[in-house]
Amino acid sequence: MLSAFVATVLLIGLTIAVGSILSIFFISLERRMTGEVETVSACGVGILQVSVPRILENSILVEIVNKGNKEIRDVSISVICGGNKTSAVIPLLNATSIAVTDIEIKCEANYSDIDISVVGTCKEGGTTISRCSKIACKP
Repeated sequence: MLSAFVATVLLIGLTIAVGSILSIFFISLERRMTGEVETVSACGVGILQVSVPRILENSILVEIVNKGNKEIRDVSISVICGGNKTSAVIPLLNATSIAVTDIEIKCEANYSDIDISVVGTCKEGGTTISRCSKIACKP
């Protein structure tokens, strides 16, 4: 039989071992999560501003402003309006510049059904994401 002292020492040792394993796991998890956040925000958070200055029956005018000081490439625009979906790509958006593109999509002349997502890749790596929905798309 084990004495109470030996059982206490074994229990403390087991607790320390489990704690060490868990701390290694959580430190590794935290480093991976921080790396993903840094990759996404490498361009900067909120540097693309999206608006829709004009809506016609068969097209909308999308304006994207690069408010940052970094060049953004392969800017992908996804538009959903009234159940209709389409997309477009702007190859290059220079720092502090504005891109305006007319996107063909059947859309009623109001902002209640619009949902636009914009994703771009920074020259230095990483991505930036911006979105506008409904009345928030109105300039």
